[in-house]
Amino acid sequence: MTVFTLTALFLIAFHLYRQHWTNKHLKQIHFGTFEAGAFNRERGDVFIIGDTVIAIQRAKGVAKKSVICFPGFTEDACYFQEAYKNCEHEVIYMGNAGYHAPFPVKAAQALNWPANPFDMGTIEHDAFWVGQAIETLASAEDVVIHGHSRGGAVAIDTGRQFPQLTKESVSLILEAAVVPKGTPAGPMATRVAHVVAPYFLPLFYGMNRNISLDKLAKLPIMRPSNPLKAKLIISSFSTPKQYKTFVKNVKNLILWQQNTSFDVYKNFSHVTALIGERDDVLSCRTMVASIKEGIKISSSMQMIQTQNTNHFITLEEPHYIYKALEDLPDKSGSVAS
Repeated sequence: MTVFTLTALFLIAFHLYRQHWTNKHLKQIHFGTFEAGAFNRERGDVFIIGDTVIAIQRAKGVAKKSVICFPGFTEDACYFQEAYKNCEHEVIYMGNAGYHAPFPVKAAQALNWPANPFDMGTIEHDAFWVGQAIETLASAEDVVIHGHSRGGAVAIDTGRQFPQLTKESVSLILEAAVVPKGTPAGPMATRVAHVVAPYFLPLFYGMNRNISLDKLAKLPIMRPSNPLKAKLIISSFSTPKQYKTFVKNVKNLILWQQNTSFDVYKNFSHVTALIGERDDVLSCRTMVASIKEGIKISSSMQMIQTQNTNHFITLEEPHYIYKALEDLPDKSGSVAS
């Protein structure tokens, strides 16, 4: 065989291996646990719509706020669980479409919502479901969407799709968020990376499905670290039902950032953007620049620079989340004391 033939055979075999990991139906290997009573008939419900699972943690009394939590790329609802387990408000945990549910769904109630017009795996698809959740599941007049990373883009796009729902009574907490005109951190922001990274994504995650804690600890995103963060990040390598969902997520995310204007920030009653002290996933520089553009056109928007944090503020320094939630004005314009 010639060198050319051998090279061609190798490349074909490599691509077929990549396709195997891209399309393989993956078993769930990490399962979330909830304290007894958190999702029972008295205090919670689980719903399902298409390939999306939603869980509601009811308020302990009358709900003053409904907080909709949307996780980031590779994450599930467990990202928010510890931070919100004792929350006095109603908490609606939503998940990325096409991911494994972190909690049992055998008793999940089917939702009779309109057909979703967007492709699964896109920010727009998940935002459409958030809009439906605001309309039909949130019981309080004041709604807060807490979006982390890609979940921030989902929150923002909800306002783009449903401004009539969000302008008057929906606030945002954007945590290290994917924002208009933002970029990934470091070399991942280049055009070459935008093409190459999605191709190799299934191989990277497939080979790290059972990543060890020691190997995980060496990743830049793990500084700073703690046991909860390590537990949740290690599970993020195996959250999708197929890795092709991750590929769709990344390709769509890049286009969404490029094509979405700053005007979307005006579609909410209040926006609080939390920025990590460092961020090894998304560019702090372009994130801050985007938020500043939003502040120019929206007097109800603010930015908070956090300390001792990376990309995962809820897991690293959750007091910033509590303070942001506490300081949000209600529908009347007053701030909780």
